[in-house]
Amino acid sequence: MATVTLVVCAAPVTHDVPVNRDPELVRMTQELPPVPGRGRRILLWTLASLLVLGGGAFATLALMPVSEDVPAGTYVAGVPVGGLDRPQVREAIAGPVAASLNRSVRLLVSDEVIEVRPADVGITVDRAATEQALFRDVPKSLLDKVRDRHAARRREDVAPVLAVRTATAQKALTSRLMGFTRTA
Repeated sequence: MATVTLVVCAAPVTHDVPVNRDPELVRMTQELPPVPGRGRRILLWTLASLLVLGGGAFATLALMPVSEDVPAGTYVAGVPVGGLDRPQVREAIAGPVAASLNRSVRLLVSDEVIEVRPADVGITVDRAATEQALFRDVPKSLLDKVRDRHAARRREDVAPVLAVRTATAQKALTSRLMGFTRTA
């Protein structure tokens, strides 16, 4: 019998606890052979768990959808559109991009300079096609977005898609250049 003394609230309490000191039992517990391969199994389960967790993390990165934003550093007709979503890009194309492309163009004809506005001769921005060109290389997953962040330091100029109404352009330019017609 062993005596165990506990101190609770500064008052000692004594309990008698029976201890089995059977020599045969003590010898059997001391002579137990080690479990074969136990360390290997622990290592195998640890590696398998890490592999499953790593695969899950990679799958999350590779497959998780992200919001559609134009890659950073992207410009159309000198107007920055990087980081904008679809509604914002539509506004930018209809506003600043269209205004930038509708500035007067100077043409040198013979010895004279004439100014022509693209909209007056049937040249306009094809808004849908320009939007589609901007969103062509948009990251589709979180992994693509991480890769895109590393490429964000460079500037990318996307050419606006122009719509030309041929009949309007021909009629406007013919009337504008009428005084410059020479016979050979």
